[in-house]
Amino acid sequence: MAKIQKSVRLKWPVGPHYLRWVDGKGAHAWARFKVKSADWYLGALQITARVAGDVDRYAGVELAIDGTLSSLCAAADAAGCAVLDAVERAAGVPEDERGQLAVDDWGAALEIARAAGISLACERAVAAALEGSGARAPEGWLAQLRLLRDRAVRHNVLVRRFSVGGEPPGRFVDVPGLGARRPIEYLKSARTKVAELVELLLSDVDALAHVVPPETGHDGPRRLGPRPLPDLAARAQVLRRY
Repeated sequence: MAKIQKSVRLKWPVGPHYLRWVDGKGAHAWARFKVKSADWYLGALQITARVAGDVDRYAGVELAIDGTLSSLCAAADAAGCAVLDAVERAAGVPEDERGQLAVDDWGAALEIARAAGISLACERAVAAALEGSGARAPEGWLAQLRLLRDRAVRHNVLVRRFSVGGEPPGRFVDVPGLGARRPIEYLKSARTKVAELVELLLSDVDALAHVVPPETGHDGPRRLGPRPLPDLAARAQVLRRY
């Protein structure tokens, strides 16, 4: 085995405060911060691979891949949880019953929204991204990314392939439902998709902030008229509650 350089100089940020590092505040800032974190690890992966000469099972490569996978999934989950929180509030879910789902089960926000008559702009994109979740070979790109992240918890996800589609041999990530992909190219593509999904989810959070939740009086729930969402989903109405 060729001798590999033991380290490389990378800029590890200290400041500023993370809220000044990204746009927004609260859940918006936190989700975007996760994307920013993925950018750092992905940049570290590219530098490490360039210095090492290839993407092999080197310590720095493994650290960077693990960090990128974790941060990308965390970014989607952070934005998804923000939507779930906003949907539960808009649907009138009692405060002590909110936030009980697992952070990676925010897809349930779609079911809660449908039951309450709330239309979400992100619904189609989320359904496509999570298609096949729980299967060994899911079709949705986010379901694939999550499963790859889960496998990385158990073992190394880099595999050697002698040739893939006529490409030179090397190390690949074996993406569930997708097959062998060049690590850097795959992660860069996943980063773009996650960033786009995060912004779509956060736009729904902004829209739901204008929805007045059903009210409950001291003598029990009282009948409410329909409450339309803003322009993002102008035709949607919150289901009448009695």
